[in-house]
Amino acid sequence: MSSNKNLKSTPWPREVDIGFGRGIVLTITVFCGSRLLYWISDYTQKTVLSFFDYTLSNTGIGIEIYTGILVILGFILVYIFVQRIGKINIQTLLWHTPPSLKQGIKWVFWGFCLSFSFCLLQLYGKGYMIKDYSDKSFLYVCTITFIDIAVSGILAPIKEEISERGILYPALRKKGKIIAYFFSVFWFVFLHVPSYSNLFFNGIIGLTLHHFIFIILMGIITAYIYESTGKLILCVIFHSASNATLTMSSFLYYLITQIIIA
Repeated sequence: MSSNKNLKSTPWPREVDIGFGRGIVLTITVFCGSRLLYWISDYTQKTVLSFFDYTLSNTGIGIEIYTGILVILGFILVYIFVQRIGKINIQTLLWHTPPSLKQGIKWVFWGFCLSFSFCLLQLYGKGYMIKDYSDKSFLYVCTITFIDIAVSGILAPIKEEISERGILYPALRKKGKIIAYFFSVFWFVFLHVPSYSNLFFNGIIGLTLHHFIFIILMGIITAYIYESTGKLILCVIFHSASNATLTMSSFLYYLITQIIIA
């Protein structure tokens, strides 16, 4: 108990000192690099997916593999900008002070609770968190689930937490806790908008109300974790548990409705 009090009284920075200007520039640079990557992918997607469909006998998993490749390239981009150009040691940022097992289990549990509660809403006709695999084969669903766990359950949380929490939050924290909370959550939601052209030109955010609330809660909780513990790896653990729960909920729903009950 006393160690928690000492931690909360410890002024920022906790792990890595990132200046306000440096953090903002790095965040925007990573964002622009990621947008450029996805812009290029728009022109190569058709060719790449045609290749995957041909080599995988039109199984339909090409888009999942392609998405995974983009996440890996985005991860490499973050590494280059943060570690090589920004001169910020990612290992120190993530793992300077390892969390306790109790802390890890605690945030795995809350990550599970957050996502599972939103999955339950769908069972009552609300939201869309569970994917519909009713017309897919068991092999297809198993393959998609494995890819999703690797991409959205491991790689994406590490990439997002490094750039969106590890870099931006300490920079904003220089201006105060409230500012750090508000703008880090705002940025987290902004990065999950599916179409910026629709947002800026049509005023359409492109997210359902439940998905919008889910992302806001995710941003608030991860900001709280980082503020209260100073351990970015716990944000990754929570984020990973939450994403993996969504993926496994879709898989379990398929098993129950299409195999066990059917």
